[in-house]
Amino acid sequence: MRLKKHGYRLLFGNTDEDLDKEKDYIDAVLKTRADGVLIAPAGDASLPHLEMLRRHRVPFVLLDREVPGMDSDVVLGDSKEGARQLVKQLVEGGHRRIALINGSRTISSARERLEGYREALKLNDLAYDEALVLETSFGPRSDLTGIEAWLDRMIPLPTAFVAGNNVLAVELMRSLRSRGLRVPEDVSLVCFDELASYAEMDPFLTVISQQAYQFGHLGMQMLLDRIQSRDEPSPGRRKVVLPAELIVRRSVRQL
Repeated sequence: MRLKKHGYRLLFGNTDEDLDKEKDYIDAVLKTRADGVLIAPAGDASLPHLEMLRRHRVPFVLLDREVPGMDSDVVLGDSKEGARQLVKQLVEGGHRRIALINGSRTISSARERLEGYREALKLNDLAYDEALVLETSFGPRSDLTGIEAWLDRMIPLPTAFVAGNNVLAVELMRSLRSRGLRVPEDVSLVCFDELASYAEMDPFLTVISQQAYQFGHLGMQMLLDRIQSRDEPSPGRRKVVLPAELIVRRSVRQL
């Protein structure tokens, strides 16, 4: 509605964290002479694509992820603090062997979630164990065979898991279910992001709720400001970090 009020139309595209897809979308943006772009970059390797937008003077705002070397407007969630809160919730439930399934370290939010996880372990006098961390994809095609092999290697199995996003939480639950394990009766699980319609049907996962509406609202306002002041001196980079909101539900078993 905000875009329509200003005479703009909104076009969506999903890169699935695929750099080739992202490049195709950037090419389309340039060919259609779009006025501006809101983009959640595929990762650090998105830098050349963002530089293309900058060279062609197309305003853009980054959502959820920063890209080293690109000094641009960005709206982020507090991933590090969110990870600390999730681990703290598990520790307070008596858990000491806590694993993390996360996105690639080439994505800034995944790096921050790993840092928050490590910091929370240290604060609670728990040792960091690389074997308890799986780095995979945040996207819709996470490697189930990789998850299965990871679970096989962890003996004994952790009592609790932190998932870097809701896609990974669902994939992990599928793998655990295939082993006859239930959440939270056998294994505890917390994650980033709500599970959309799943949360409405059975809101049992403890999550860090990413403020999707606020991401879009603030990002769009920042983008409109850039579009409307395109020919004026730049006000400099703007960075907004939205606070982590912990929603406690039933997915953590008290030990």
